[in-house]
Amino acid sequence: MKRASAAALALILILALFPVQLFAQSPVSKGSCGDELSWTFYSDGTLVISGRGDMSFDSYDAPWDTFTHEIKKVIIESGVTSIANSAFYECAMTEVELPQSIVSIGSWAFSECYGLTSVEIPEGVAALETNTFSYCYSLNSVSLPKSLKSIGYNAFSGCSSLKILVLPEDLEIIEDYAVGYDTVEIAFTGPCPKQIGSLNLHMMTTFYYPKDDPSYEVLPVFEGSTNVEWVPYDPYDRCSSFHDPGAIDYERSDDNTLITASFTCRSCGELISETVAVTRYISSYATTDTEGEVSYYASFDESKFGYYSAYEVIPCAGWKDDQYGQLFQLADGNYACSMWLLLDGKWCAFGEDGYLIGQADEPSADILSMKSGYLSREKMGKKQIAQLLADNPTDTPYQAEEIYDEMPSFEAPYAPGKVKTELLQRAADRLSALRNIAGLPGVKLDLSLSENAQYGAVLNAVSEFSHYPSKPEDMDDDFYSKGSASTSSSNIYGGVALIATPDGFMDDPGSNNSGILGHRRWQLNPALGKVGFGYAFGYGRYRYYTNEKVFDSSAPVQRYNFISWPASGSFPSVDSFIYYTTEWSVTVEPKTFKSFGLSDIRVTVERVSDGKVFIFSDTEREDGIFNVETSNYGVSNCIIFRPTPLAETYSGLYNVTITGLHDMLGNEAAVVFQIDFFDADISNFGEGILGDVNDDRVVDANDLTILSRHVAMIEQLVTEKQLGSADVNRDGTVDANDLTMLSRYVAKIIKEF
Repeated sequence: MKRASAAALALILILALFPVQLFAQSPVSKGSCGDELSWTFYSDGTLVISGRGDMSFDSYDAPWDTFTHEIKKVIIESGVTSIANSAFYECAMTEVELPQSIVSIGSWAFSECYGLTSVEIPEGVAALETNTFSYCYSLNSVSLPKSLKSIGYNAFSGCSSLKILVLPEDLEIIEDYAVGYDTVEIAFTGPCPKQIGSLNLHMMTTFYYPKDDPSYEVLPVFEGSTNVEWVPYDPYDRCSSFHDPGAIDYERSDDNTLITASFTCRSCGELISETVAVTRYISSYATTDTEGEVSYYASFDESKFGYYSAYEVIPCAGWKDDQYGQLFQLADGNYACSMWLLLDGKWCAFGEDGYLIGQADEPSADILSMKSGYLSREKMGKKQIAQLLADNPTDTPYQAEEIYDEMPSFEAPYAPGKVKTELLQRAADRLSALRNIAGLPGVKLDLSLSENAQYGAVLNAVSEFSHYPSKPEDMDDDFYSKGSASTSSSNIYGGVALIATPDGFMDDPGSNNSGILGHRRWQLNPALGKVGFGYAFGYGRYRYYTNEKVFDSSAPVQRYNFISWPASGSFPSVDSFIYYTTEWSVTVEPKTFKSFGLSDIRVTVERVSDGKVFIFSDTEREDGIFNVETSNYGVSNCIIFRPTPLAETYSGLYNVTITGLHDMLGNEAAVVFQIDFFDADISNFGEGILGDVNDDRVVDANDLTILSRHVAMIEQLVTEKQLGSADVNRDGTVDANDLTMLSRYVAKIIKEF
């Protein structure tokens, strides 16, 4: 045997003392994230944070934000002492390694990390802040340290896979909505915490507590939650009542008919497992059993494992033929539907059913105008939109007794008050109407979100109007904590009455919002399912203050290609709805199209009435407003621009073409659609008198003049009522035949139509 040299032995000792992370993949990007901290992102999807001290960065977005949807694993090395606010918000990671040197984890740090399955919080962390792990849907195992004293607002809210949570002995504070929703077992291992907020429990929840502990003589009561069971247990044999689950592993059988879930109990070391039958589903677009997207579903004992779902995509992209025509299958197994793709040197248009409907040298709305929003939703017509807006008006009462069930207090002792539920519902309905016009489903009012939003509205009224208002000297800590948690996680608006604020957020005016439009994009987030509103009226500089809770992502997302505002198809042009200063936005589906930058995109907007073409690119910017915004305001990949109308109100047809996009296979793609601006006054859609084109209740030469200008394409009729009156031969079109018949009627050659 060869002897090791002294140098080699020294190296072995050094490696033993200081563990080293080894990476087979090459670094893609790197930078700093603190005075003495650095980050490196590797090509295999691993993000590594190393150095010593606290994590910090100058902007709201983390420096690795560009790679948010590519990060698979996060490794934080020993020496790092804190994790900054929103550090890994919406990261695609499935696992994270936290060192024992961590003593602080910021708010929203891991919020909406949908793939994260388990986490061990290091010993030394005393508090979990607001929304730390909220809406981590796959999170099924959490290990909390003995050092933990408080769990903040919404910390584990929406963690639908977290079925049991074992709380540490010295826990003192559980803030509102910190745990609950779908968690079905919560175990206290020490005295009853001094403060337990509203947990908003959705399912039957069992609370375990140590028997004979005098602090549980009076059991906590959760307002609005009746599905609660309290069960005492022997603290010396707690595993006979519940297990403390480690990370849950899932394994499918070779033939995919069975699936086994298992974990090792952290308390007793016992391996807990369960095997159930698996449901295998092949999506409808797959043509055989071996191609397309295959999904797997299984239901386990809910108190241990909950619900399991997974999918895999078997590549099958490319041209497909059947007896009905040609289709093109994308990288995710879906067919190209309502899309323009550059294939084999030709721009190919695929209809809503996926079949090729035309080819051209350049994409054109005359061949295919794509649809904003869900492909499964029918585009609304003019009369339908006008009726929808008329049914959901923006008028808001201006008398306090018509607004509040409980009056707020704008001085100490502060009180949030309670807005009448019917007003809150009207605000939610107005937002739903706007989403419907964009091709998205509506939202549901959540009174618990509204309760939280009310604190924020009052705080904005008595402090400075900001997402981060300062604390008034005479305001108690609890009120300020709830208020600041609300303002920092809401759309906020000052100076506009409650029910009109969804329209205001859609317009998103102001220099701070220009080129970003974050408020609008939160409202048009396809995953938005629940909303809440807070409203403070009659106080402060702006007199009206609204907090809109729209950061929810509980709604299932259906297939779409883009979401635009103004939306494709018929769109209202009334001055109170869209202004000539309003910036346009097109958010493209990040799972369908590859990421892109400002230099990649070119937008052309044609104003059909006069043929004027506006061009927006990195080098050509009409009005100076053009941007590609990739921050995660609901959905990233947003293209923002603004053409100039003929007057202060848009009217008529506009064709929009966006090039420079690519599908996930690398094929060049385009977004092409047409907008038809119209006057959405519902009075324009009544039944008119045949021939009475100008609606003056008389059929005469004036009507003949107006119709002749329409047929000559000099001045177009725009309202449904006008067009209905002008169609005197009732054939569904307004043309020269109607002009001839109207001329004969005015000349008294015929007596009726």
